[in-house]
Amino acid sequence: MPHYSGNKKQNGAALITALVLLIFITLLASVSLKTATLGEQTTRNYQEKVTTFQASESAVDHTIDNLSILKKALLNPGSGVTEEIALNSPNVTSQVTFTYLGTAPITGWTLDATGNGASRYQIKAEGRIPATGARTTTEHGYIRINPPSGG
Repeated sequence: MPHYSGNKKQNGAALITALVLLIFITLLASVSLKTATLGEQTTRNYQEKVTTFQASESAVDHTIDNLSILKKALLNPGSGVTEEIALNSPNVTSQVTFTYLGTAPITGWTLDATGNGASRYQIKAEGRIPATGARTTTEHGYIRINPPSGG
């Protein structure tokens, strides 16, 4: 039966090569994990941006023809009237502020002969996700043509 005597000296090259490969693979895995985490965070931020923007626009759409808020703003010129808007999502909130900016004549239209004017409003709306602190604010100009003053 042959017996190995082990007289040759071993330099440990295989051990050093294996350790270098292990370190390289560890670094590669770490960079891949960091990249995946960054991609996930970017996606989450974009999703929150879209959600808060939609909540803001929804608040404007919900109140644009609401005569009660327009009248409140009309009675408080220059100072905004703010209302919280209930949404279908419990995690997202929104509010809208209407500010009456005054009435201007309608020029260049045949309507102005009857005494019509245009009420000008500024609408600021904000959508928020309170849990994460995400928010989007939008601003709109809104003009409403007033009925003739004579009838």
